[in-house]
Amino acid sequence: MTQAHWLRRLLAVALLQAAGSAALAADVTWATPGSGFWDDPAHWPGAALPTGADDVTVDLGSAVAVVRQLPGAPSSPLSRYTVASLLAKSPFEHAGGSLLVRGDATFEDTFNWSGGVIHVDSSIPSGTWTFRKGLHLTAPGLVGMNAGAVELQGTSIIEGGVGILFGAVPVHIASGATLDIRSGDRFAVQSSLINDGTIDRSAGTGTFEIFLRGGGNQGAVRNRTGVLSFISGFDTLTHAGSFSVDAGAELRFSGAHSFANTLSGTGNVTFSQFQDFTVDAARFALDGTVTLENGAKGIWSGDGSIRNLRFNSANFLPQGQVTVINRARVDGIGFVIGGAGSRTRFADGLDLHGNFIVNSGLVELGGDTVVQGNVGLGVGNDATLTVLSGASLRVTNDATPTGTGGIFGPGRFVNQGIVQRDTGTGEFAFSMSEFVNEGRLVLKSGRVSAAVDFQQTADGTLAVDLGGFAGPFAVAGDARLDGLLEVRFADGFLPALGDTFELMTFGARSGAFALSTAGEAARAGYTYALHFGEHTLGLEVTGLAAPIPEPATHALFAAGLALVLGIKRRSSG
Repeated sequence: MTQAHWLRRLLAVALLQAAGSAALAADVTWATPGSGFWDDPAHWPGAALPTGADDVTVDLGSAVAVVRQLPGAPSSPLSRYTVASLLAKSPFEHAGGSLLVRGDATFEDTFNWSGGVIHVDSSIPSGTWTFRKGLHLTAPGLVGMNAGAVELQGTSIIEGGVGILFGAVPVHIASGATLDIRSGDRFAVQSSLINDGTIDRSAGTGTFEIFLRGGGNQGAVRNRTGVLSFISGFDTLTHAGSFSVDAGAELRFSGAHSFANTLSGTGNVTFSQFQDFTVDAARFALDGTVTLENGAKGIWSGDGSIRNLRFNSANFLPQGQVTVINRARVDGIGFVIGGAGSRTRFADGLDLHGNFIVNSGLVELGGDTVVQGNVGLGVGNDATLTVLSGASLRVTNDATPTGTGGIFGPGRFVNQGIVQRDTGTGEFAFSMSEFVNEGRLVLKSGRVSAAVDFQQTADGTLAVDLGGFAGPFAVAGDARLDGLLEVRFADGFLPALGDTFELMTFGARSGAFALSTAGEAARAGYTYALHFGEHTLGLEVTGLAAPIPEPATHALFAAGLALVLGIKRRSSG
């Protein structure tokens, strides 16, 4: 056999094989509405249901094509309908069973998913499922899809009893498309979910979860009601799109998320679990409450402001200049871990229900902060905690965050406002590397110690209530003294002549106070002497004011004066 003849025979065989293969595949059209059910052979050419080799077109005009579980069929295994490709030009409803498409499936009209599953067998390859007018989920239970890719166009509506579970199926919400969530529990994608359109939680009161392992929001997300929760399964999700939340609603994020666009609205945002949540501080515009909980790390990149920040055993990592407006609430424990050069200003103070620890960076307290019960403040190695001018830090009861009570840690504490020990009989300790008083340190009750160096500047005042403060103010390190020592009397207390009060002890001292008095202690007649020892400062009462007459004495004196004046007038007459 010549080579040319051999090539001609080989070509002929190939052509026959191609013709045979083409004969196996067919273009099948369902154009007879009938009862509308896929599983009725009478609808199909030759009264035979299409097979996995058929390219199927459904063109019923306005009639609805329905895929359903065969009557009397067991719930498992599901009735399966397999085709090579599918183009549905008519309204479509998936009501039961499993529809498998080896290639692409395109639905040009409405698609209602009321039951059953789509391409449940992930071992059979599948193409892209495109829903040009979106899909409408009304199934009472959980429905799923395990292969292919999903393209959602138009408006999709989720109002099923549970929701949708996509297996290894990437889902894309196209630009201009909307996913409208009205009820149900979840939209779970065990692959990537990319939103280039709009996700809108428009109705419902409970929590709706969107679970994804990749992708992110590149368009817009709005939550109008209930809780809309985004759960990241693996790597950090970077969201280039915007998020907004209405009053009374909540956006919740678990797993690692990074936000490059705006987070806004009058509702609440919660970052939960031991993951990083990176926010562009300049684009953060939320008026509701921001909650960091369960070990979450809120990383605020750049300069900006936050309203209503709440810690619940979580971390705040500012990288720039951040102002927290309205009192920040601390439940459990709250950490601030500032970046180099960062400054966090709590403009309206802290509402402490747990310990608050500044690990690094500069933290400033405005407003009124109260330390009470078993809560306290910590200051780390590279941290400075400052009470601002016009602000106050008040200690009530016996605060015992570490068993001994106080503001603790190896960092630096600066008071420019008022630090006041209000009530309590035990000891409250300042246990930082340095305590600088540029404002007013008011000791009204109990004992106060500083297991550090203490410096009072020329603008500072140490105010002591004699008869209330148990004394002394025990400074373990160096005491560098300037400014005023202001002496007052506790309510109902009057000293005796010669009484001596030990006000302060220190490891070493430089400088001295100027003495001033206030209230009852400033009455004419009271005189005092300061006694500086090598390690102590005492105050002696060296003179007493004249006693103030009792009310009855005043009345008797007035009556006597009136009698004298009356007698004098009669004598003159």
